[in-house]
Amino acid sequence: MSRVGRPASTPPPWSMALARILTGWIFVQYGWFSKLQEPKFVQGMEATLTRMAEHSAFGFYRVFLSAWAVPHATLFAYLIGWGETLLGVALVLGAFSNPASLLGIFMTLNFYLASRSWDALLFAVWCFTFLHVSAGSRWGLDPILASVLPARVVYFPRR
Repeated sequence: MSRVGRPASTPPPWSMALARILTGWIFVQYGWFSKLQEPKFVQGMEATLTRMAEHSAFGFYRVFLSAWAVPHATLFAYLIGWGETLLGVALVLGAFSNPASLLGIFMTLNFYLASRSWDALLFAVWCFTFLHVSAGSRWGLDPILASVLPARVVYFPRR
């Protein structure tokens, strides 16, 4: 039988684990090394958010940036840096990857709304994929955590 007309096979578990680990490492690089270890990031956050509110953000999102993010720029800088770092660590370890993926979707969609960066949208799609397939259950700590903690904390029920 030819391959035409046959459903595609599911990817091997190692491929999703590799994608999860590499994406996690990128988030660690962005969060820890590029943001939290760089004092200029926190100092320049107000100017960055103001520039986004004036130029790149979607119209409805500009109100949020101007009214909330710019006045609290230092807090948002630390939330972004720590959010990316913790998301990256969770994805690298495959620990709490479903809740972390939800955080990643929320965070990267906000980045997209503020900057219109296609990179942010791509990372949101990756996080959605990790959530959909429970990526931490493949070569990650999620199965161990689910045996010790209530499974609902680690995995979300499917209908």
